[in-house]
Amino acid sequence: VESKEYSFRRLLNDLVGVARLWFADKPIVFLVNADGNIPDNLLGDDLRIRQVLTNLLSNAVKYTRNGFVSLDIQMESVDARRVRLVFKVEDSGIGIMKEDMDKLFVDFSRLTSDYTRKVEGTGLGLVIARTLCHLMEGDITVSSEYGLGSVFTATLVQEAARGGEKNREKLAAVPDAERKRVLLYEENSFRARSILRTMRDLGMEAEEASSLEDFIEKFRRGRCDRAFISSRYAEACFSELNGSEPNGPDGPKRLVVMMEVGEMHTFEKAESVMTPVYCVPVADILNGVAREGYESMEKFVVRFKAPAAKVLIVDDMQTNLKVAAGLMDIYEMDIHLAASAFEAFTLLKNNVYDVVFMDHMMPKMDGVQATGVIREMGRGDPYYRDLPIIALTANALSGQQEMFLRAGMNDFLAKPIEVKKLDTILKKWLPSEKQIEVSDAESQTRRTAAEPKSLTGPDAAAEPKAAPERRNFTIPGVNCDYGIHLSGDSIDIYRDILFSFCEEADETAVGIKKCLESNDVKTYTILVHSLKGASRSIGAAEFGDLAFRLETYAREQNLEKIRSGTDGLLESLRVLTGDIRSALAETPDP
Repeated sequence: VESKEYSFRRLLNDLVGVARLWFADKPIVFLVNADGNIPDNLLGDDLRIRQVLTNLLSNAVKYTRNGFVSLDIQMESVDARRVRLVFKVEDSGIGIMKEDMDKLFVDFSRLTSDYTRKVEGTGLGLVIARTLCHLMEGDITVSSEYGLGSVFTATLVQEAARGGEKNREKLAAVPDAERKRVLLYEENSFRARSILRTMRDLGMEAEEASSLEDFIEKFRRGRCDRAFISSRYAEACFSELNGSEPNGPDGPKRLVVMMEVGEMHTFEKAESVMTPVYCVPVADILNGVAREGYESMEKFVVRFKAPAAKVLIVDDMQTNLKVAAGLMDIYEMDIHLAASAFEAFTLLKNNVYDVVFMDHMMPKMDGVQATGVIREMGRGDPYYRDLPIIALTANALSGQQEMFLRAGMNDFLAKPIEVKKLDTILKKWLPSEKQIEVSDAESQTRRTAAEPKSLTGPDAAAEPKAAPERRNFTIPGVNCDYGIHLSGDSIDIYRDILFSFCEEADETAVGIKKCLESNDVKTYTILVHSLKGASRSIGAAEFGDLAFRLETYAREQNLEKIRSGTDGLLESLRVLTGDIRSALAETPDP
């Protein structure tokens, strides 16, 4: 191990940033609690510490089906210059049998339950991690109860880099914390307890709301510096508050939206923080140093247009195709759509595209296989070899981007698509000679309600229309404002997307029933995955979560849970599409 100066804050932020992706598509809550008094500047080997913690966290993810995984970091003084760091990784996973405890730290030894056989590994990770802790004057211990989870505790000693104990820069601190008041509404009990502990450990007075109504009432009447709310309820909260931030005796009270990985909502009047919520981002927000905002399309500044560019979007769901086309409309490109890899091959032979956006999970031939075919075509024509192909996926999992690159793709874009990331991708991969910079005046006037350009050729730009009042368009269980945002802030396009969603949902429901009859789990997984992505794209987050649970069971080959849960999924889908059709029928069609 080495001894060099490093920032513990940076180590923790990087570790959490990577680890949160492991939980993005799993029914597991990731929690982080850290002692804000830990010195930021330490002397030691941050690379080895990352290695130890990555091993412990990745093991927890591998062996936990649902529930939670938590990382707790505390500090103990060794002497005036040195501190002992205590890292506790706890999970609600399968646990460890008593007879297997002695095998944990033996070279090439692995536990032999039915579940662990499905998990890849050499049996060396824990051995190496413990050895590294020994080299840093520490150890790794474990306690576990089979079937109820495990707790791995790693300890190691580090030296404060500079300054006496009173002058050390802390990991996280809020000046005058005892005068700060925060309000929280988080429905998940694991996460709520963790966030409240973080806020109170920073020295602030923290109050938890019992419901959304309670949160809104306390926000209106109570004195609070920040009010933290889960993204699931943020839009409903804004609607109740009429989009305003009321002022109290202590000045403006600000909302902070707690975002999940892959969520790209639009909260212009709120700050936002990515889960897991821990001391560093909380302190940054309370100190006014960090703001992680998401702009709406109406506020979004278009840096360039590309009317000479030609783009192909490949996705088996018409809903997703129309969402992507709506978001790209502001660039005035010639956009072509393909509903399968085979349609894409035909279009590729008859057109010259500048960029291809390729969906990952599709029936018959997925995006990775399709990319392989396109690259094979490059043996006879370098165009197919060099054509930029961007992966589109609703599963933003760790290591997936590397898999796409190995498969011959050039880049990665998560769904639902965020406008800023889309803009970055297009700026990077469209030929520079086809990008026309726009003036400041042009960038402020976008076609807010225009239909997309022709999907098969050039079309004259439509005249701008005034966006209809969104509050008149409501659907039970659907965040319409979010769906409109993902449709390029055009309610006309959103209506069209909703219509396509209903048509496809009917066909998908029939396909899901046939898969159950024939035990075709592979196709079932693809169909439920598509439903998840499409429903989230229209703003139906609750149904998307339900589809995600069924997708998880399918990936685990859990036929019992698939069969018991599918009837509920299809009934929820029937209700959702019925409510959408009623809303479309009641709202005048422009």
